[in-house]
Amino acid sequence: MNHTIGVFAHVDTGKTTFVEQWLYNSGSLKRKGRVDHKNSFLDQHRIEKARGITIFSDYGMIETATDRLYIMDTPGHVDFQMEMERALNVIDVGVVLVSAKEGIVSHTRTVYHLLTDRNIPVIFFINKTDLLGADVKKVTSMIDQLTGTDSYLFETSDLKAADTEALALLDDQLMEDYSSDALKETDLLTVITERFKHGRFVPIFKGATLHNEGLDVFDCWLKRMLPRDKHIEYHKPVADVFKVRYENGERLVFVKVLAGEFNVRDEVTYKTATSELVTEKITAIKQMNGPKQTSIQSATTGMLVALVGLSGIQVFDRLNDPDYQGTSKLKPTLTVDIITSAELHHLHKDMLKLTEEDPSLAARLSQDKARVQLDVHGEVQLEILADLIAERFGYEVVFSQPDILYQETIKQPVYGYGHFEPLKHYAEVHLLLEPATRGSGIQFKSTCDVNQLSVSHQRLIKQHLFEKPHKGTVIGAPVTDVSVTLTSGQAHEKHTSGGDFREATWRAIRQALLMTDMVLLEPLYHVEATVTPDLLGKLMQDIIKAGGETDAPLIRETDIFLTGRVPVKTFYDYPKKFLSYTKGDGQLSLSFYGYDEVNDLASITAAQAYDPWHDEETTGDSIFCQKGKGYTVKANEAAQAMHLPII
Repeated sequence: MNHTIGVFAHVDTGKTTFVEQWLYNSGSLKRKGRVDHKNSFLDQHRIEKARGITIFSDYGMIETATDRLYIMDTPGHVDFQMEMERALNVIDVGVVLVSAKEGIVSHTRTVYHLLTDRNIPVIFFINKTDLLGADVKKVTSMIDQLTGTDSYLFETSDLKAADTEALALLDDQLMEDYSSDALKETDLLTVITERFKHGRFVPIFKGATLHNEGLDVFDCWLKRMLPRDKHIEYHKPVADVFKVRYENGERLVFVKVLAGEFNVRDEVTYKTATSELVTEKITAIKQMNGPKQTSIQSATTGMLVALVGLSGIQVFDRLNDPDYQGTSKLKPTLTVDIITSAELHHLHKDMLKLTEEDPSLAARLSQDKARVQLDVHGEVQLEILADLIAERFGYEVVFSQPDILYQETIKQPVYGYGHFEPLKHYAEVHLLLEPATRGSGIQFKSTCDVNQLSVSHQRLIKQHLFEKPHKGTVIGAPVTDVSVTLTSGQAHEKHTSGGDFREATWRAIRQALLMTDMVLLEPLYHVEATVTPDLLGKLMQDIIKAGGETDAPLIRETDIFLTGRVPVKTFYDYPKKFLSYTKGDGQLSLSFYGYDEVNDLASITAAQAYDPWHDEETTGDSIFCQKGKGYTVKANEAAQAMHLPII
């Protein structure tokens, strides 16, 4: 059976060493590499070797008598968390490493919640137990506090009497059997495996993987607890796309086969970014194992493979299920302009290719069509991007000072009306927009009677709603956290064509936004920092000065632990300052917290100078037809001109 095991950790927790040692112990590697020796198996890229950090998710394989394990090594640095998140779509079990000295950090919490939100079973491995100051008991308690569920620290491959007694407490029937000396080990394993599969039991292991300590126990128990009844009902082969990579001029589409079998020369269907339904033929299938590639003829359920021949499918798509669209919960918070001597057209084309590999970059031309812009997470990513662009495309780039990726939302419910009726076209859409929970994005539902508007047309409206980001009216930032309800709509028996409902839907959204007040939101960091007592005052002062807030500090034996929240705008470059004044004797972790209302609205709007009524890229006006000629009705008058009754 095929299983994909994802390994996750904060940077410098020993994750890549863990994977390297595990592959070596299994016999998959003949020679063990090391990060500090720049020869680890899965950090293949020159930049990864030079920097000593994982930037791109990659996997190696372990073959046993009954199973094939794909071991996925993911980035630990916060600037590359989107790469880590993309790997989550194909993970069956998540292994989260934490340091025996530092314990749970902000990145650990982010990874754990991303895993549990996808119902992926989680194992914790407490690494670096050989370090001075390591405290396994403290870290185990931190894990329990994070998970809020039953856990157990396994220290041997075999169950001892104390293990059996402790694990029997997990279940009333197990305890009853244990008390009457009737408990069988097989029954105990069945219960803990079932609880683990459903996220109600968290196995914990410990060790020092640099010295190959603890991995044997971990490996033994993992193989015992692997979920073995995975099954997805599909009437045809399906596969999730989790990575796209260009290699030697070839576009490799990395997928996990969810059901069925894919063969070379099979035809598959998917939708492009413009919602065009495409059918293409698989021209090659490659079994990947780190830097090794093997051409194979078919891929079956559970396998990770790279497909060749698919020109437009994107990360988060699903082969042979065109209506499926996965999503990303993590979002970039910064945007930059690229400064280079390269010709604009070629630069844009090259950056679109990078965006295929990393969709979060969202390469695009600026509104004046004079610059190429990218969305990013931080300064480390920018350094890597500059190096990568020079290597891949042969020209040097620098980046502008980062700007913030703002978002906008509505303050109160509002109705929106869109009508599109040039000659021989027809569509009308009525929508209700309501504020939604912060961080929930755009949601859609319909209360429209199917006798008034067919199910197929209602599905079209939903599809068109999500085809592009919609601009707010404060500075033109993307709209978020809105619940959209289709209340009514109308088609024409003869004149309605495919794009008509796109126009009507987009116009209805824009008309609603122009008719209401909107709120500008900015991204915040969650701050976790450890400093010596003499530096606490400076750290707290810096956070407050940056417009943030702190929680009560936790005073420990030798240091102080502080958490808080702070705007990205004023804090994205703080890690360099922190490193300077702590002289390396401190820890700082910044992770995405969410969006909240801005504090300096006037200065932001003055700098942007956005006029929502004269944005050439979007309109809330409607188009009607009279005596064979189309005419425009402005957004502020459109509601009264609708053909259907308005609310």
